[in-house]
Amino acid sequence: MENLFITSLSAEDLKIIFSQVLDSKLEDILVNNFVQKDVKEVYATRSEVAKCLQISLPTLNSLTKQGILKAKRINRRVLYRWDEVENQLQAIETTKYKRKDLR
Repeated sequence: MENLFITSLSAEDLKIIFSQVLDSKLEDILVNNFVQKDVKEVYATRSEVAKCLQISLPTLNSLTKQGILKAKRINRRVLYRWDEVENQLQAIETTKYKRKDLR
């Protein structure tokens, strides 16, 4: 590391040095934290998925048996990937209050 004599630097030079150091350190922190989290797959337990979807555990079990939700088994634990659970959620368009075209 270089030795800096702060007394011989102007205020602008000191600001530039500090901003360069902070920028490099923040970039390292952001890149390391966010890139590694994207690579990892996030799994949830049966109870977490059932609570999130507001369904019972038997309903979750039947959805898994029907193949609607895919589960992974690790020893005795059954885990679901969050991105696969979210992909199975579908938007439903209702036609109850839409006007019929009478032409």
